[in-house]
Amino acid sequence: MPAADSAHKVDALFFAPHPDDAEIGAGGLILSLHAAGRSTAIVDLSEGEAASGGTVEIRYEEAERARQILGVAYRENLKLPDGGIQDDYDSRLLAAAAIRRYQPTIVVAPYFSADPPGRGIRHSDHWQTGLIASNAFNYAHLRQLPIDGEPWQATAIYYYMVPRTVDPTFVVDFTEHVDTYLAAIRAHRSQFGMVFDRRDSIEELYGQTTFELRGRHDGFLWTGGGFAQPFWAPDPLVVGDPVGIAERQVTHVQRMDDLRAAHQQADG
Repeated sequence: MPAADSAHKVDALFFAPHPDDAEIGAGGLILSLHAAGRSTAIVDLSEGEAASGGTVEIRYEEAERARQILGVAYRENLKLPDGGIQDDYDSRLLAAAAIRRYQPTIVVAPYFSADPPGRGIRHSDHWQTGLIASNAFNYAHLRQLPIDGEPWQATAIYYYMVPRTVDPTFVVDFTEHVDTYLAAIRAHRSQFGMVFDRRDSIEELYGQTTFELRGRHDGFLWTGGGFAQPFWAPDPLVVGDPVGIAERQVTHVQRMDDLRAAHQQADG
């Protein structure tokens, strides 16, 4: 899969602990950025070798298919140990070198803490990746550190896989891109083939994967319907037209009216 051998600027650089996490947690944002004419790159920290399904070779093939489906310009792998990703000095230097290679305006990484640790969002590889990216975001501009490439300071860092206990700073509506989003996840067949096979075999009304259900839940909760993904920013976002933003929001009453109308149409 294409990786930048030297500095090649993209608008947004996504860090992921395993070769499917950027798709799952931030695929909606990636597709929305592309629709706005922005460029992206993904840096996977591990090869996903600890997964019960697939081999390292298969996972590289799947990651490349997903990259093509999403339209991501570059994707590379830092080959840190799956299940053993740690926010240490050497890992920070590797991630900082990636930031220098891609010179992003924004860095996007998994949320940096989980309480208590566990599976899914709370997997230690996930939040350790968030810590690594956070420190690399700082390291990348420091001239005296032993990092390949010219110093680079990204403008902002944002986080995906936001825990339920944390209110997101902003939400991305990716309803227009949901089919492509699901296709990118489906490309990781060694991990999710059974999930999608089961979905396809169930009556359409109930045939939804956890990815669809999560997106619908966040869409209903934050955008009034459709599919959405939440993100968290450590600093406030600058807003020039709060009235315009409010005009695009959907009220709770509108959500209830839309749901009622949908149910009436289904019953009719």
